[in-house]
Amino acid sequence: MNIPKITFIKINKKEILIVIGLLILALTSYLFINNQNPGAKVKIEVNQRLYGTYDLNKTQEILVRDNGGNILLRSLIINGKIHVISSTCKDKICVHQGEISLSGQTIVCLPNKVVITIINDADKIDGVLK
Repeated sequence: MNIPKITFIKINKKEILIVIGLLILALTSYLFINNQNPGAKVKIEVNQRLYGTYDLNKTQEILVRDNGGNILLRSLIINGKIHVISSTCKDKICVHQGEISLSGQTIVCLPNKVVITIINDADKIDGVLK
């Protein structure tokens, strides 16, 4: 009967330091991603112009219209989250994107040139580049 020989793997200090460094990097990345603040307001822009700012804590339906009064998209704010219910664009990517609620998250409808962004009261704009 052959009994397999047990061999021990030698680990040097460099390998241990690399593993510890990768673990620290993974932990800080995880904490950074999960440390986003819930937003307080929703900013909607149409064709790079402010359409309106809405409170995330108030349940409401928002109809985004173009200059001619035609509805571009319908969005709904409920339970501190916003999502697009319907849109006149062909591909409906904005509808399928789902809900957003954290500061900095966006929903974009490129065909209609609509950008929905979650902002915090503490968010400050440094400048605008045109």
